[in-house]
Amino acid sequence: MTTLYLIRHAQSDSSVRDDNLRPLTEAGQRQAEALAETLQKVEFDALYASTYPRTSETLKPLAAKQNLKIVPIFNLRERVLGQVAPEQADRHRKAQWADENYKAEQGESILEVEQRNLKSLRSILRMHPGQTIGVGTHGFALSVILRALGDFDYQDHLALIEKSPCVYRLDFQGEKIAQIEEIQLN
Repeated sequence: MTTLYLIRHAQSDSSVRDDNLRPLTEAGQRQAEALAETLQKVEFDALYASTYPRTSETLKPLAAKQNLKIVPIFNLRERVLGQVAPEQADRHRKAQWADENYKAEQGESILEVEQRNLKSLRSILRMHPGQTIGVGTHGFALSVILRALGDFDYQDHLALIEKSPCVYRLDFQGEKIAQIEEIQLN
């Protein structure tokens, strides 16, 4: 059994418009510390994160407690939204969940986000059979992963994106999902 803990980043600074550079807020840094405390009894063998700072900053206290390095993986990044006006974001998100191939100009579809994230997770599973791995991720990407692997719909996605951070434990037999469990955070 291989276990992946998919960890959505803590509160990020939305005043930083460049999604690639958005750090955690001070509250997010405190959330990351609390997350490390909550997960302290889990013995991780490795930690991975998207290349966006907020995911590695979320895992940093956990990595320090367990003396692990955080390995960045570009394909674990969040969805590229594309050319969507802020007032159209909700409509765009709903359209994407209704049609997995729908995307804005210069953006990604759910299917594209799913394919690159699952490819990265399969690679991690092959590198770490029988181990416990932490993976720093994002709200939309995490929702799409859960949609692909289990019973997860648009309403579940809307609930998930209100939680920052949040953690899901996924148990695998080889590359086949055996169980998905949301970890309750303090």
